[in-house]
Amino acid sequence: MAGGARLRANRRTVDFSRATLQGVALFSILNEGAKRCVFLD
Repeated sequence: MAGGARLRANRRTVDFSRATLQGVALFSILNEGAKRCVFLD
């Protein structure tokens, strides 16, 4: 029982960290795009 709960918690943590990584990647891409636009102007 405890092992299953731990596994479930682990999966939730992995989902959360994956979502965080996607958010960070998206933010850095947008940031790069904004910098390029500023440099072009």
